[in-house]
Amino acid sequence: MRPVTLDANGITLSGLLSEPAQDPPRAVIVALHGGGVNAGYFDGQAHPDVSLLTLGAGLGYTVLALDRPGYGASAAGLPGGQRLSAQATTVRAAIAAFTAAHASGAGTLVLGHSFGAKVAFAVAADWHAPALLGVDVSGCGRRL
Repeated sequence: MRPVTLDANGITLSGLLSEPAQDPPRAVIVALHGGGVNAGYFDGQAHPDVSLLTLGAGLGYTVLALDRPGYGASAAGLPGGQRLSAQATTVRAAIAAFTAAHASGAGTLVLGHSFGAKVAFAVAADWHAPALLGVDVSGCGRRL
C-alpha cells in the first residue's frame, strides 16, 4: 500500500493505492470515504483483515482509495469542498487518469461509504469510461 496523487482535470486528488502481485489485476476497486475521514478509512490499522486495501490486493484487485475533493491534497485548494455533482466530475477525471496509466483488468467497481456513497452513485450515473462493473455502497439511508 502506498500514497498516490492523481491529476483530476487540474485538481490534485490524493489517496492510497494497493496493487496485487498479479498483472493485470482482476479489476480496479475505487473506494470513496464519507465525511470527516479520508482514504485511510479503507485501511483499517487494527488488523489486516479489516483493511479493504490489503484484502482487495490479496484477492487480485487493484484498490484505489481516494480522498474526496476537499480532503487530503485538494483540501487547501477546495477548503469548502465541492457540491455533489462537481465531486462526481472530479472523481471521474481522477479515475480516468488512473486507468489510463494502470491496467484495469475487467473494469472498475466504485464503492462508497456514507457521503461517499452519494458520490459513488453520481459517478456511476454519468459514467463514460469502459467497463463499469458496478457500484457498492454502505452507511447511507434509503432517501437523500
